[in-house]
Amino acid sequence: MDERIAADPSMRPLAGADGEALTACVTVDEHAIVTRWNAGAEQLLGYSAAQTVGRSAADLLAEPIPAQDLRSLEELPRWHGKLSVRHRDGRRLEIKVLAHHRTPETGTREWFLVSALAGQQPWPSDDALVSWSFAQFPSCAQAL
Repeated sequence: MDERIAADPSMRPLAGADGEALTACVTVDEHAIVTRWNAGAEQLLGYSAAQTVGRSAADLLAEPIPAQDLRSLEELPRWHGKLSVRHRDGRRLEIKVLAHHRTPETGTREWFLVSALAGQQPWPSDDALVSWSFAQFPSCAQAL
């Protein structure tokens, strides 16, 4: 390993060959139930997919979102902003989120949420993989 990389933890390769550790990706159905939780989300909040999928997304928030704010989000195609979430160890985190309303082949409307992990930088060799991953979610590719 390059000495520069060994000395600087932020330069080390990220866990996972698929690049999922670069971003936290979560889907939440129209009933606010978590339906997908990736490795990046686990890294960000400390919960495994088994601990979150099938449970209310509200349980992850550090403070509830007012009902009137939730109603105003229902018809938006996308939203971005900060959310206050609670890490598994109890810490409160303020994270930037990009959220897209989408209707996958199941026909059930859901939110797809993405948050970049702080301090994580992709390697140049990851560019093709990152481009491919965004192509899998066209609504994100349009927003970037």
